[in-house]
Amino acid sequence: MSRMGKFYLKIGLAIIFTVFCILFGLSLASSGVQQVYGPMNKEQIVKDAAAKKKQQEDELAAQKRKESTEMKAKEEKLSYEQIQKMRNQTEQTSLFGSIGNSIGNMLKKVAQLIVSLFSGLFDIFV
Repeated sequence: MSRMGKFYLKIGLAIIFTVFCILFGLSLASSGVQQVYGPMNKEQIVKDAAAKKKQQEDELAAQKRKESTEMKAKEEKLSYEQIQKMRNQTEQTSLFGSIGNSIGNMLKKVAQLIVSLFSGLFDIFV
């Protein structure tokens, strides 16, 4: 067997082993979930997900209505100076939020650069 043939054999075996590990892990995870929650069919999963989504939407709508009525009541009670003070605090909070978003974007770009660097190195050696 040639040198390249051995290399491709090793790569093929590594791929087969990786696929086996992934599928075996998925099998173990699904059997564990079935042991805890019992067997579920697809129709039941879809119905449960739809009911849960509907419940979350209803709770979110109720929370928004409650917040909007509370804000209206607060604004009616507050004086002009208090409203200005709250707006200044909001501007400071949005400044911190924008700084946090900028840092997050920078970290995202650094992570993408590192991933592309390693994939490039992998492409060079393979």
